Amino acid sequence: MFARRLTVPLALWIMIVLYLAFVEEMDGVMIWIIPPALLLMIVYIFTPQLNYWYVQRYRPTLDEPLRKFLHHLAPWIIRLDPDAQKKLEVRLVLHMEGSDFSGMNMESIPEEAKVLVSLAAVVVSWQQEKALLSPFERVVFYKHPFPSPNHQFLHACETDFIDQVQIYSLEQLMASWMRPDRFLNIAYYEWAKIFQFVFDQKQYPSSSPQRWEALSQISGQSTDQWQKFTGFETLDFWGVATACYFTFPKKMQESEPALFQAIREVYGDVVMV
Repeated sequence: MFARRLTVPLALWIMIVLYLAFVEEMDGVMIWIIPPALLLMIVYIFTPQLNYWYVQRYRPTLDEPLRKFLHHLAPWIIRLDPDAQKKLEVRLVLHMEGSDFSGMNMESIPEEAKVLVSLAAVVVSWQQEKALLSPFERVVFYKHPFPSPNHQFLHACETDFIDQVQIYSLEQLMASWMRPDRFLNIAYYEWAKIFQFVFDQKQYPSSSPQRWEALSQISGQSTDQWQKFTGFETLDFWGVATACYFTFPKKMQESEPALFQAIREVYGDVVMV
């Protein structure tokens, strides 16, 4: 995107300086490698912010194939009024372009994978000024469940609150969106934890055995299923509650109105609930 375009003239500048220094053997030119090197470092550090600024200024839209994928992923979007649909698409593009996506052993990141993560962020942060919950702009993908320094066993998702990065298994991420009746939506799960971390002054509903059982009833899934799917024996209550809230809003409102209202008070009026 925009930040990558900035690197082209800077890299060319460095190449010219190196050519003059080592091929033409000109004296004193190496000092001119410092400015582009510093600028490249700044661009690398602030890539998400630069991309976000650029997209916010020029507001590109989703390509039609990606829009069709989005509507297949979340059919409720089609039922929104035109203004809400437009706002959602704008915030989705802003989030996708403002985030720093990378993959382990992956040559490129599918745009659909970015949608899977960014849509959950847009929904969770709907009442916030920006879709990006800074400073968690970095997202890393694995093709399959992965171990990590913090959790040295195979798992499907993780948020590192020290390095401020999310990590996802694409296999489980896709399954959680395509089969909500069988799997916990790990994108909502991770963004809920980030939301609670960023907005730690809000009043969050507490965990209890009764509420865990209620979430199982609402989703039709057991705690054991969630543990096997995510790879974690200990699950985050707020993450699971948020995933159920956005995936099964009507069921939660009907069977657990108090919990539904408590979550609604945290996130505010959200586009899909």
